[in-house]
Amino acid sequence: MISEQFLGRALACLLSLTGLTACGTDDMSSTDLASTTDALRSSPVHFAHGWRYTGWRYGAKWTTSRYRVLVANLGFEKDVSIWSEGVDGQWRALPATYAGSVSQNRELWEAVEPTEATGAFAVRYEVGGHVYWDNNQGQNYVLPSSGAMLPDGVNIAQEYAYGLDQYHEDDVYLVFNVRNLTPEKKVTAVYTTDHWATQHTLDLSFNPSYFHGYGYIESPNSAGVEVWSGSIRVPNADEFEYAVSAEMGGQTYWDNHFGVNYKIVRKP
Repeated sequence: MISEQFLGRALACLLSLTGLTACGTDDMSSTDLASTTDALRSSPVHFAHGWRYTGWRYGAKWTTSRYRVLVANLGFEKDVSIWSEGVDGQWRALPATYAGSVSQNRELWEAVEPTEATGAFAVRYEVGGHVYWDNNQGQNYVLPSSGAMLPDGVNIAQEYAYGLDQYHEDDVYLVFNVRNLTPEKKVTAVYTTDHWATQHTLDLSFNPSYFHGYGYIESPNSAGVEVWSGSIRVPNADEFEYAVSAEMGGQTYWDNHFGVNYKIVRKP
């Protein structure tokens, strides 16, 4: 059971006006990631990507929120959680689970919230007896009512991808979220199926607002994020490795999965 003392300390950190707060120690410095964005500055924890979906059916409404968090691997035993505000105004902890390692000794953690919430949240990371927060410089993050949100400085991120399995056979499907910085943009996947002996490109297409299951996804949404997608058939490929770029306003922004590229491995 969480003690009242712990809850008080946690909420004090969550609502702190100091922004990214380390409770119990000084902020830990680390080298900036050579990956998708300049936004991931020196700190042990960062909100990386979020998404919210609201569905309706037979008069019933439900909301699902997803969160991705990047943390520095400062110890084997660690706890990563999303603190989100419910519609009753109470803040609750949502445990995140390990999703994989990336470059520069960092890890991705993910959480799914299957209940309705206000969309306001912050990220908590406990390791080695110290607690760190990313609460968006004291303002907390707020997910849009529909679709994805990218933190400041992140301009492209993968929403999901699938393929090379018994249901999709030789087909690969990619779905990416892109910040709407300029009306004109070009989104391209660079991929290989032979460990970069050769490489190829796949142009992704803009998806206007659309229905997803029993809900409606805005593109662009209130957070200024668009949905782009593409598919390709790759017969005889055992692995599909890729990164995706977005060209906007004379600049090129990459999502290379924090320096390790994305990979889809064929399933039997």
